[in-house]
Amino acid sequence: MYNLGLAHGIPALIMFFSKLKEQKISHPLLDILLNKSINYILSTEQNIKTVGSHFCMNIPVDTKINELSRIGWCYGDLGMPLIPKIIHQIWSDKYKPLPPFFSLLSDTWKEKHPDWQYIYWSEQDMNDFMQSEFPELRSFYDSLFFDIQRWDAVRFLILYKMGGMYADFDYECLENMEPLLDNRTCCIALEPETHCVMYNIPRVLNAALLACTPENFYLEKVIKRVFSEKTMQQDRSDKPMSILHTTGPLMLSDIYENLSIGEKASVCLIPAKYVTPFDCAQIAQVKAGMENDELENCLQEAYAIHYFTNSWVSEVK
Repeated sequence: MYNLGLAHGIPALIMFFSKLKEQKISHPLLDILLNKSINYILSTEQNIKTVGSHFCMNIPVDTKINELSRIGWCYGDLGMPLIPKIIHQIWSDKYKPLPPFFSLLSDTWKEKHPDWQYIYWSEQDMNDFMQSEFPELRSFYDSLFFDIQRWDAVRFLILYKMGGMYADFDYECLENMEPLLDNRTCCIALEPETHCVMYNIPRVLNAALLACTPENFYLEKVIKRVFSEKTMQQDRSDKPMSILHTTGPLMLSDIYENLSIGEKASVCLIPAKYVTPFDCAQIAQVKAGMENDELENCLQEAYAIHYFTNSWVSEVK
């Protein structure tokens, strides 16, 4: 008899089965059990804004809670945090200081996460980090053709080393993100389905908002891809597509699609309705000051808004 140290319930089984897959341990029933377990969990999805998770010792006497809420009572409750409470944001002052609008958006992350550490990474901070933590990658890092490739690459390295949550400066936080991150080891925002049609792929992972534990396996795969000859061999004649394929969303999406079933189970793709409620066409309407029911409805379950400023396309090398 072995004490595997697992909490009760299907989530623990999914984690156990996933670890077996990671170790390349095979059995005819493994994929069946893993798929059925994941499908069951997905079939019980609830609105996380109206259905909570409550520890008994934290509920005051005579307090009325939603009847659908789940009582968390053991050490394995899904409400326990794994991702470090650190917010990372990157802005290179190589070309210009942080614009006031971005500073205001940055404040929303601090306001909604008062007990989280906040780290602003300047150009000098990024260079110092590369030199101290990844000197073996510094030469490759410096040789990347586009500046945005370096800023993309360093965010992956920072999260791999320290863990936490990264958000681009053109992201606004509407609600505390912890309900989306609890008991997760890797979370990545999804872009709207219309973007999938645009790129003709099943899903688009948004490189502008991601969170993970230190030394996460998915980020390790991302880093290996970024710091490889494949990046250097990418055609640079079309700057946006070159970046999307080497250090941006299309690269992240390609790596995810090639994960095993067990590996995918360890990567939480946050639905766009929570973190990317507007697509590019809709966000253009928002920026133009338009108001209508369609735009209002998009915000009903939103925790954050990505404004897709795409300043890297034309304002930097």
